[in-house]
Amino acid sequence: MKLYTVLFTGLILYGCTSDYDPIGNNKPATKLKVSSKYLSTGGAGGTVTTKIVTNAPELAVGNAPDWVQSAVVNDDLTELNVTVTANDAHQIRSGLLKLSTVTDDTESEITLFLIQAGQNASIIYDSFTGETLGSEWTATDKTKIHTGTGVLVIDGAANGIGNSLYRQDAAGLVAQSSAGGVGNVVTAHVDVRTDLNHEGGLKTYYNPVNGDEFRFFFTMNTETHGSFYAFRFINNNQQPMALGDAIPSAGLPPVPPIGERDEYMRIEFTNVPRLPNWWQSEVNIYSLKTVDGKTEILQKHFSRKFEIDGPKPLPGYFGIWGRFPSVTFKNFTISSQKN
Repeated sequence: MKLYTVLFTGLILYGCTSDYDPIGNNKPATKLKVSSKYLSTGGAGGTVTTKIVTNAPELAVGNAPDWVQSAVVNDDLTELNVTVTANDAHQIRSGLLKLSTVTDDTESEITLFLIQAGQNASIIYDSFTGETLGSEWTATDKTKIHTGTGVLVIDGAANGIGNSLYRQDAAGLVAQSSAGGVGNVVTAHVDVRTDLNHEGGLKTYYNPVNGDEFRFFFTMNTETHGSFYAFRFINNNQQPMALGDAIPSAGLPPVPPIGERDEYMRIEFTNVPRLPNWWQSEVNIYSLKTVDGKTEILQKHFSRKFEIDGPKPLPGYFGIWGRFPSVTFKNFTISSQKN
């Protein structure tokens, strides 16, 4: 066994001299697979692992963001362990990591996506690229939820009720504050494909017992103009909070056409910009641009502050909601404190 290390020029090599014959017609095709390309961790930092399957004699790890403390492949090249430092900001952070073979022949490379919760927060992340959903997800109607194509699709309904998917588990339960009145910081976002006149977005603080919840969603009427809506459901009543607010908002940049931006846009619910007034929140909508496999926020095109009058929302589950006709989602994320 041989171990090679090149310290950070951004590249680390790991080598094993067995099971690879680069000579003759029996030379195997270069193989590289991982158990998951999406690695998430809480704001306190720590180590996340993905399994590796390869027949290459060496692997290289590089292009790690500066908040990655180490990215180490074990001696037999079957596991990658990524250790990240604690996040000292409340904003979610993300980055890419490259894993590649080193054979001096045709190489294989995998891009891994890293995401970390804000300070002292836990993380939920689902790319929705899997064939099925985990058991932690609950749907209002399972027949209306479709996976297996690299995205998630919710079939809505013309009556406005729509259908939703939410994390009805301890990790998905979010409270505005602890019993002692300490405010919890929360950010949730999801990327929504901007098919014209399709309506979808986030649901927050959902109580499946009595149906209380908040819905924040948008639709694009053209590639560059859309509308935003918000409703609160409480005591069996629907209370409108926003009805067709213009996207883009006054004073914010125009929405670029697809090509200059991705076909997906991001809707975000967060109280981070309003701290220390943790009971206040805002909903933002962003255009996105993917370059070299990394999706970045391009510009903010909508923002509205919400301060809940009357009864504050009790702890509730967060998820996504598709109103009409069918809505495509990816990259659902929650960063939430649980004081």
